[in-house]
Amino acid sequence: MTRFRLLVENAPDAIVVLDLESGMFSDCNENALRLFRLTREELMRCGPGELSPPFQPDGRHSALAAREWADRATGATPYFGWTHRNSQGEEIPCEVHVVRLPSPAHKLIRGSILNITERKHAQVEREQLEQRLRQAEKMEAVGRLAAGIAHDFNNVLAGVFAYGEMLFEETPEHSPLKRYAKNVLTGATRGRALVEQILAYSRSQLGKRAPIDIGPVVAETIELLRGAQRLHEFGRPLLLAVSRKDFIGALTGRPPSERGAGTLAALAHGMDIGAQIFRVHDVAAAADFVTVLEALRGAEEIAPGLALPDELRWERPDQQLQ
Repeated sequence: MTRFRLLVENAPDAIVVLDLESGMFSDCNENALRLFRLTREELMRCGPGELSPPFQPDGRHSALAAREWADRATGATPYFGWTHRNSQGEEIPCEVHVVRLPSPAHKLIRGSILNITERKHAQVEREQLEQRLRQAEKMEAVGRLAAGIAHDFNNVLAGVFAYGEMLFEETPEHSPLKRYAKNVLTGATRGRALVEQILAYSRSQLGKRAPIDIGPVVAETIELLRGAQRLHEFGRPLLLAVSRKDFIGALTGRPPSERGAGTLAALAHGMDIGAQIFRVHDVAAAADFVTVLEALRGAEEIAPGLALPDELRWERPDQQLQ
């Protein structure tokens, strides 16, 4: 009996013994006294219902606590959640494990009560973190969507600016079309400022990928490149970024990684119209293309002693396979 008492007193849980006939506790350990902040004599005059709020969080009436203990002790799930209340009125979320005790004279149930307040607090914090994470993911999705729209709108504005500036420069000074062209450029400028605000909000993130109809965009891009030579009239350097673009893929039916030849054709057109700056992915291939084209066109003087080194005249079979 002494060994049993030592085990009970040193158990980490609050342990109580409930007498079902009286509905009162008949024994307890020190942890139970600390949990409920009662003396042993005070605790022995109470049952689980007296040490609980009137109702449980799920709506159960706490006065039925003794019946709950009895049903659980003889059922398949001898553990359940219960909110207790100590002598200071503080509610304590607990996990209760019950078991019938053998006794010839009384119907006894031993209850092991574990204070799960810290676990509940951790769960609440985790749920709050998950909620903030979901909110952050939503805001990130909104930012990406806004960035995608802003980038697409910026591409549209490029054509508006190009044609608007050509129309403005070529229209006679006293023509009403001059004013219309100026209004177009003013509206496009406001649109560009709006795009910059959206990109600043979204931190310049790319939008979600989604199927779109690029037919109109492809046609407009080709038409713009055909007339790009007239941009020289503004007296500014002409930059072309045509490497692996969608219009090349639409014309050739090839993915970006296979648009090298089409990109070189676009570069040739850019050089024909006098573009001074090119933005490309395959820098080495583009540089070789420009070198050969300028040499054939006579733009670069050829050194009389120009010759091909022997190591570049042919390749070994193992090099061809690489």
